[in-house]
Formats: sequence, C-alpha cells, structure tokens
Amino acid sequence: MKRSAIALLLFVLSPPLWAQDACESDLEALHALYQIRQVALRPANSSYEMSRVIDSRMDQLRGPLPDGGYRWVRFVKPAGDPPVVKREHLASGDEPSGQLDSFEASADHPFAVRVAVPRKRGLFKANKEVFVGTVQVRYQRDGREREITKDINQWMSPDTWRSFDLGGIADEATVSVESASRPNARRESVVEIHFLQAVAQDDPGNPSYDTLQTLSRIRQRPEPDVIDVEIGRLERRLFPSLPPVPTTTLITRLREADILMRSTKPEEQEKGRKLLEQVMILLPR
Repeated sequence: MKRSAIALLLFVLSPPLWAQDACESDLEALHALYQIRQVALRPANSSYEMSRVIDSRMDQLRGPLPDGGYRWVRFVKPAGDPPVVKREHLASGDEPSGQLDSFEASADHPFAVRVAVPRKRGLFKANKEVFVGTVQVRYQRDGREREITKDINQWMSPDTWRSFDLGGIADEATVSVESASRPNARRESVVEIHFLQAVAQDDPGNPSYDTLQTLSRIRQRPEPDVIDVEIGRLERRLFPSLPPVPTTTLITRLREADILMRSTKPEEQEKGRKLLEQVMILLPR
C-alpha cells in the first residue's frame, strides 16, 4: 500500500521535461535538481551521500582539466582576511661569522608573502629574535617567471614581519630565507614564511554558473523544503502554466507518517495521522 501510494504520487506530480521556449541552462539546472531529488527520496541514502552527489555534479560543471584545475574556476583576493599557509623553521645559523642557514617553502595561488617572527614558539614557549638575511621570492604570474630579492640583514623581534606584494595572484611562489639565531638561543628561534592565499571562485562566465549557485545553496542545507523551493523556482520559469508541487516534502512526510502510524505507541500513531492529514492538504486539487 505504501509503495503504491508513493509511486502514484510521483507519477501524478512529475512535471514534463520539455518546454518550447525553455532556456537551456534552466533545463540543465532542473535536470540536476531532479537527480538530487531522487537521491533525497531514497530512504537508505545519508546526508553524506547527498553531499557526494552534489559535489560530483558541481565538479563536472566546473570543467575539470587534465592538470587538476578547472576551466571555470578563478582565483580572487578575498574581501576579508585571507587564508594563510605557514611554513616554520628553527633558525640555527651564526650571524657574526656569516654562516646563515637557509630554508625554502612553496605554495599555490598567493598574492603576497611574509617573512614573520611569531610571538610564540609552539603553544606556550616565548619565541626569540631571529636574524634575517636575504629573502628571495620566485613566482609565476601571467605566464611569466618573476623574482623579488631583498636584503633584510637585520634582527627581527618576535611578533614582527616583512611583507612582499606580488602585484597580483601568482600561479605559485617559492620563498627562500636566510636566518640565524643568537648563540644562546639555537633551535629556540622560529622564523616563518607566510603565503597569503587567493580563494577559488566560480567564474560567472561559466554557462552553468546559475546551476552551480543553486547546487551550492542546496549543499549548505540539503533539506526537502530547500530542494522543493529551488525546483519550484525553475519550474515556474520553465512551465508557467503548471503550479509547482513540493514533491520531496510530500513524500518525505508521507514516509514519516507511515512510520509513526505503525508504532505501538498511541501518541505516535496520532502524530502520524495528523501528519498524513497535512500531506493530503498539500496535494494538488
């Protein structure tokens, strides 16, 4: 009985997948949402499975490239504080004798780099000052190899830094730093390289940009009502003469009502009957 009711509900509520003047991108988005709805309607599927299906679909729409990037993803400077990749080094060079040690680190998509002496060494230990010699930054931007070389040649106190702007977002950057510590602070003086990162953003020029935005909203809250709202928005645009029906919500509540009505507890049976009445009210007439 339960399976027959759900099957009949799906048959009655399924809208046509054709419209004479439909926009191709809207049809693409609606097709993706119908696939996601099918996943949501399988009781055995978890939220993890839902996220996996959405991520897979979004990955395809971004145009994956053989090198691991995406055709339709660009990197931009964030409006707020950027993510920072940090690489640390325990300085052990000897500045008076000119025997500086050197360490190197790399990262993708930075727009600036910093050489920093942090306030603390680990969680609880205070850091010591560090002598910083030559800083060399090698990076690729706009298809060109570029380089910045600065002779700092000074002791830097804890909680200080020197920044280097790359004039844009680099594909990748490699920074090498010469350093030394005081003789009585060997292996107790930390210097860090910071890469200030650009963030990935869907390219508005992507023909599937609107679809990606829709899928992103559902991924943040993959609930039946959210899926129905997004499907309804597109169905009203594509099929203005057909009022949208919250199929995902109806079937989800129908299943919940069935489980409650099968309970041996009278109070849960009553909840199930009331929920079933709500489902019947939402059905098209």
